Parts: sequence; C-alpha cells; structure tokens
Amino acid sequence: MAKSDQKKAAALAALCNSSTLTEAAEKAGISRRSLYNYIRQEHDFARAYREIQEAAATAAAEAAEARAAEASSVVQTIMNDEAQPAAVRLKAAQIILESSTKQREKLESITQKCVSDTSGLAFDFGL
Repeated sequence: MAKSDQKKAAALAALCNSSTLTEAAEKAGISRRSLYNYIRQEHDFARAYREIQEAAATAAAEAAEARAAEASSVVQTIMNDEAQPAAVRLKAAQIILESSTKQREKLESITQKCVSDTSGLAFDFGL
C-alpha cells in the first residue's frame, strides 16, 4: 500500500473516532488542510467519509429515538398515576401533547418537502 493510501486509511479510521475534522487530522498524523483536500478532491475518500457520517447520524438518531421512547413511557406512567399530584399529572399530559404536536409538524414538513421535490416530475405509467 502506498504511503498516501496509508495516510488516507488512517484519516478515515480517525474520522470514525473523532468529533471534529481537526481532531481526526491530529489522530491521523496529517494536517487539517490535507484532510480537507482528501474530502474535496478524492472521490472515493469523500464517498467513504459520507458513509461514515451517515452511519454516525443513523446511530445517533436510533439512540435518541430509544431514549425518547423510554422518556415517553415514564411521562405516560406519571400522567396515569393517580397517586401523583394533579399538577404533576397535568404537566406530564402537557409534555405528551407538545411532543405529539412536534411530531405531527415534523411529519407534515417531511410530506411537504416530498411533494415539492416531486412536483416538477412527469410520470409515465404507460396507461
């Protein structure tokens, strides 16, 4: 393996375990500028970097979703617990309603984006 390929492999490995590009460059033993150049100029490196970013984003989203589901369960338990003071149960219900509203707005936003992204397309179904 050529030395430049070794540096790129080290950079990709560092990107997997770093929170910033500067940190990754330091871990890989290259300059920040070299890392930026790899990302901007090397097609295969850029593709691999995007895959790393997508995997990290997916893992973070899945972890957040799991925590949100657990938190929602706790809030629902509090809301339904008649031993809790009315103010506490009311606050729990309010949290659930606000969360539901945010989810609905998010879904509507995604739906609108999908509609606008396909509005200029012509479909031929051969009918």
